[in-house]
Amino acid sequence: MTKSASAEVQGPEGSAEKPGASPLIVSLIALCAGITVSNLYLTQPLLPLVAESLKVSSSQVGFLPTIGQAGYALGILLIVPLGDVLRRRGLLTFVLAGLIVALAGAALAPSLGVLMVATLFVSSLTILPQILIPLASQIAGDEHRGRVLAIIGAMLTCGLFTSRSLYGQVGDAFGWRASYVVAAVLSAIIGTITISVLPKEKSKGGKTYAGLLRSLPTLLVEEPTLRKACLLQGTIFATFNMF
Repeated sequence: MTKSASAEVQGPEGSAEKPGASPLIVSLIALCAGITVSNLYLTQPLLPLVAESLKVSSSQVGFLPTIGQAGYALGILLIVPLGDVLRRRGLLTFVLAGLIVALAGAALAPSLGVLMVATLFVSSLTILPQILIPLASQIAGDEHRGRVLAIIGAMLTCGLFTSRSLYGQVGDAFGWRASYVVAAVLSAIIGTITISVLPKEKSKGGKTYAGLLRSLPTLLVEEPTLRKACLLQGTIFATFNMF
């Protein structure tokens, strides 16, 4: 994570607001995070159905989850830092639009190769929560930040665990392509509503995208809290994958 530019939250008329997130905004951000992060594990319960439909082996279709994890890592590394350079509402709109197109492409994929490419784009654009969380932390203020982040974190966990059962059941009932359609519709609805209620931000300046990427190794060396967080989250992620 890069050092965030100190963007000041603004109201509808551009005047600075006192930091604080309304229950509606917090609820929508948490719901959006939970629904969109589920796209990361969308493919896993559908693997047997995809293999049968596309006439490929289980070993071949098994590459899809790996591609998904690789795309997610690329999205965090290359797209999330843009939140420190661009206004997040505009960035979120662009990412959401790309995610919906990628999910539609996966639903229409005529071959495993096309589905692999679509999966790479879906996973790399499933980083709306990583853009929303810093924004939620910023608007929550010091007094409510812990509570707000805990709510969003709980919804992220719910999204990760419920995605398998939800999309697996949809796939069994209507086919694996229907699961991607449902994911696209859900992401479009909650993403659009959430973005529409987010507070405005001032223009961000003084930092470049290339400069932010170059700062990542330095931050890891200089910030012990960041190293601790990386180790903790890496351990949690490994445990989750084993489960």
